[in-house]
Amino acid sequence: MLKDDLKVGLGDPNVCAIGKITWDVLDKNGITREQVQDNLKFQSLTVNELGMQIQTKSLDAVIVWDAMAGYYSEYGDEVPIPAEKNVFSVVLAGVLEFSKNEQLAGEFIEFMRSEEGRAIFAKHGYRTEKPQ
Repeated sequence: MLKDDLKVGLGDPNVCAIGKITWDVLDKNGITREQVQDNLKFQSLTVNELGMQIQTKSLDAVIVWDAMAGYYSEYGDEVPIPAEKNVFSVVLAGVLEFSKNEQLAGEFIEFMRSEEGRAIFAKHGYRTEKPQ
C-alpha cells in the first residue's frame, strides 16, 4: 500500500462499511492516513466500485471483503490479510418486530443457519465461522 507509484483505492470511511473497516485495519497496523495519501487515487462509495477499478486496471491495489475479492481474482492477485493483523466484521440477521410475515422471516433465518444455507454462503466466498 505504501510502495512508490502504487495506485491505491479505498472505500470512503464516511460512506461505506469497507471504508470504515479498512481504516481500522490500517490503524491496527500502524499505517497512517498521511502515509497512504500519496498513493490514494480513488475513494469509493461502494465495495463493488473498488473491484471494478481492479478489473479495468485503473488501480493497482484495493482492500475489499474476502468474498468480493474472489469475483475479481482473474484480474489480479488476492493477498489475504493475516488474521492477527485484520479487523473482522460480522453480518447479523434478525426478524423485525413489525414484520408482516414473522414466521417466514424466521424460517429464512433458520435456513441461513442450517448446513445447506451455510454451504451456499461458503460457495460464494463468505465465512460462516469466526476466524481463528
